[in-house]
Amino acid sequence: MNTMNWILAAATLALGAVAWLMSRKAAKAQVDGSAAREKAERDLQARAARAMEEAKAEAAQLREQGQRAAEALKKEAELQAKEQALAARQKAEAELKERLAQVEKQEQKLQTREEGLDKKVQQVEEKQKDLDGPSWNPRPRSWSRSPTSPGRTPAGS
Repeated sequence: MNTMNWILAAATLALGAVAWLMSRKAAKAQVDGSAAREKAERDLQARAARAMEEAKAEAAQLREQGQRAAEALKKEAELQAKEQALAARQKAEAELKERLAQVEKQEQKLQTREEGLDKKVQQVEEKQKDLDGPSWNPRPRSWSRSPTSPGRTPAGS
């Protein structure tokens, strides 16, 4: 049973109790039966109408409170969803930032290695240049190649 039915049932019971009490008062007073009965019925109807209006007003008030509570729960759920979305976004951003830092660190290492390799290549090129330069001749002057022989022969022979 919903709240409205309970209220109406309570109002009906109250009306029944009021009617019963009114009829007892009328019998005890031994007033004119029809006049007392008519007055009791009018009073009973008036009280029943007031009780019904009060029950309707209370039901409307309870309905409004229920709607406000439902709206509050909805807003709270939306807020929680937004907070969870924000937390997930912040977590993703933190992970991305961490990954970017790792990539930058790896790039820095690669850059350092590349610079080291460039220096080594430059050193090797300088050594090669020194070795290939005019100050060093790998063949002694006394040796030369003969156009007829594939090997080295002394120049004077």
